[in-house]
Amino acid sequence: MRPSRSLSIVLLAVAVTAGGCATRRDHTVLLKGIPTKNLLLEPKNTRAPQLNLTVPVDFDADWTRDAAYDSFIIINPDDDGDVQRGILVINVTSSPVEHIADTLETSHTRSTIAGETVEWRERTFIDEEKYVIHQRETIRTGMFKNFKDPKTGRELVLQVFVVGTDTALVGQLQGAAETIVAGGGRPDA
Repeated sequence: MRPSRSLSIVLLAVAVTAGGCATRRDHTVLLKGIPTKNLLLEPKNTRAPQLNLTVPVDFDADWTRDAAYDSFIIINPDDDGDVQRGILVINVTSSPVEHIADTLETSHTRSTIAGETVEWRERTFIDEEKYVIHQRETIRTGMFKNFKDPKTGRELVLQVFVVGTDTALVGQLQGAAETIVAGGGRPDA
């Protein structure tokens, strides 16, 4: 007995969803051959371990002191365009808010952050001012297993969001995010 055509389509859709369409990609290779530097991020609000990463040499980190969680915005301070060529946002939070909806226009790639596989949601669109915007986002769970949010008591996660108009730079910042490793104990311990 042969399965019906509609059943075959449903089974194919389930297999694709379960297995994922994401290809594996190491974005850190995009940092090869460009000047880089190491950054040390200290999550003081959540008291999570320090984060170390490698970024393009012109980028610096700004910590958002008044956030309920730890938010680090990594930008090139000399990028004075109307729209930034590339920004990397790193949040240590127990309540991540997704910036990229998982729609048919969203593509996926898999990579590694701190030794574990992550799935990036990726999207490119033209905004109302006619800029081509490239976005990448992932949430890495399990990275702070022994650390809870001091305000909520829930497990902390690493949320990464990359956005910009320069597709090559966005890729490099995505690679920078993939170099993240957690340091020792809490920064204030």
